Amino acid sequence: MLTSSKDITLSTNLDTPSCNSKAWKLWDELQKTSLDAIQASTPNFTSFGEECLHLAYIYLKKPPTDEEASCSSVEPSNSAAPEYTNADRHDLDYSAWPLENERATNLSTPQSLIGLVYMKAGLSNVPAGEVDIGVVIDPEHRRCGYAGQAVVLMLNWAFEELRFHRVQAAIVDTVDKEAVHMLFTSLGFQHEGIRRRSVYLPPGEERAEGWCDVTYLAMLDTEWILRSYIRDTPRTVWDELLVRHSREREELVKWDEKRRRLRKTASTETIKRTENVEKQREHVDDISPF
Repeated sequence: MLTSSKDITLSTNLDTPSCNSKAWKLWDELQKTSLDAIQASTPNFTSFGEECLHLAYIYLKKPPTDEEASCSSVEPSNSAAPEYTNADRHDLDYSAWPLENERATNLSTPQSLIGLVYMKAGLSNVPAGEVDIGVVIDPEHRRCGYAGQAVVLMLNWAFEELRFHRVQAAIVDTVDKEAVHMLFTSLGFQHEGIRRRSVYLPPGEERAEGWCDVTYLAMLDTEWILRSYIRDTPRTVWDELLVRHSREREELVKWDEKRRRLRKTASTETIKRTENVEKQREHVDDISPF
């Protein structure tokens, strides 16, 4: 599994006790938008990690010192970690990734815990080749691209190694929904629908008690493969909406051609038809003996 990108490193270990307390704060943040976290069997971060297929801590890399940077420039290595931009094209291999990440780990030791990312597959999801995904970044490090890098690393693992055919994100309609929605949309996830008032939330910080909508977005394995070749991927929710509406309109046209039940009629044709009907009625009146 590829665990390192340009700015972050994924790890299953907590380095210090302070990271443990930070992880619990991130767990509280995750419960604001993630359906899996909200509906966890026990409201416990440790138990949730055991239920997940994989839960990783997102560490921000420490920039290399001047001495380390000079060493890396003098002694180039073929085993350097791949760039994030090529992560989705990299040939993943369990036996190879420690060597590929060895130099990157030495030159950029994880400095601080900034987020969580997880993959969770229920009993019904595994036979179907489906898995759920979720991510959270602490407020101080948002809008820097770290969440996107973490999700791409997890998608690499899910599609390239585990061979899942569908990865889904379920987002609860809270105050933080829009940011999470935009993140997954920018990565190529497709909007699949909204389950209205499908989850009940108890009163909490920055939210009221009541029923909430859940938005579902997903990416298929075929879309993951084409992601490297399609350059016009929607970057915003608005772009994704326009693409989706265009696709639905094409499907309606195909359905119309198949059924031949829906036909567009110009307003002038309607007038002509009305005039013809009136003329036929007048003709009938003229020839009628009564």
